[in-house]
Amino acid sequence: MSEAVFSAAAAKPADTQARTFLAGLLLVSVLPAAFFALVGGPLAGNAAIERFADLGTVLGTAHVALTGWFWTDRDYRSHIHTRQRYFYAFPTAVVVVSVTAVYLTGPDGFVVYLALYTLWAYHHFGRQGLGVLSLSAVGTKSGPTSNAERQLCRAAPVAGVLGAIVQIPALAGHEWAEPVRLAGFAAMLGVAAVALAMAARQARRGAPPLRAAMLAMVGLFFLPVYLLPAPYGAAAVGVAHSFQYALIVGYMAASRHRASPQQWRLPLGALVLVYLALYLVLRIEGNDQSTPLLAAATTAWMGIATAHFIADAGLWRLAQPFQRTALRERLPFLFRG
Repeated sequence: MSEAVFSAAAAKPADTQARTFLAGLLLVSVLPAAFFALVGGPLAGNAAIERFADLGTVLGTAHVALTGWFWTDRDYRSHIHTRQRYFYAFPTAVVVVSVTAVYLTGPDGFVVYLALYTLWAYHHFGRQGLGVLSLSAVGTKSGPTSNAERQLCRAAPVAGVLGAIVQIPALAGHEWAEPVRLAGFAAMLGVAAVALAMAARQARRGAPPLRAAMLAMVGLFFLPVYLLPAPYGAAAVGVAHSFQYALIVGYMAASRHRASPQQWRLPLGALVLVYLALYLVLRIEGNDQSTPLLAAATTAWMGIATAHFIADAGLWRLAQPFQRTALRERLPFLFRG
């Protein structure tokens, strides 16, 4: 981005609410890594702290239920109903096929499913990273994201997912796991170095501090996977993603723009109960996924998150006119001035 663009942007300061929102996104992106660093380091072995840290499993996926908010918004609901096969039939088919395949193929099939799910999840995290960076670009009035920034948002989750996949228990013991982790760590350090260099360059050229800081955060987002002991690094990434999503959707819901939640309380509430019930069953039964039924139940629990991935891919595609207009109407403070 040219120096002139950042200089012109500096003459138009961001809206105060926009700065607060963006600062909040930065804060919730960093705090989980700091917390899990303590849990995996100085506070390691403290039973009470570790039980509290177990909530990371829930917090890292709890935002999935917030996708249901889009059904309570009349405009989004109308958009969803124009593509019912995509938003209803496709996620259902993915979950049914996944559960059936895991049940029939046993432990090996479940490991394959976990690896594929992790790949999809980190792709999903990376897409949100680009979205967060785009929101910061709009909110700070500093011009659109550059091609280099977009490429960085694609590279970061690829580097991060290599470390996450080899933390899957059934894969961690293989002889190739450590070389893959080291390759991923090297790639992650490279992504982080490029992000910091790009952020420093933006700052020198007059970019608003929040824009440069958001770029650095996006580049460093997956680094905890390598710096923190398993499973705390992956938990930190998942919880940070969850908190980002909760903050964004919370602001959108607070606008109360064309909201009509009454008719969707029952089906969305039922889905949340199913999700919690599956989680409780898995916690009671333990982490052993060797039995086909338990592996299938775990797949069904994760399948609800997969449905969230699919729905979000259709609801946050800001290259399309409806999504851009809807976001502008629900987060108007980002677009003032």
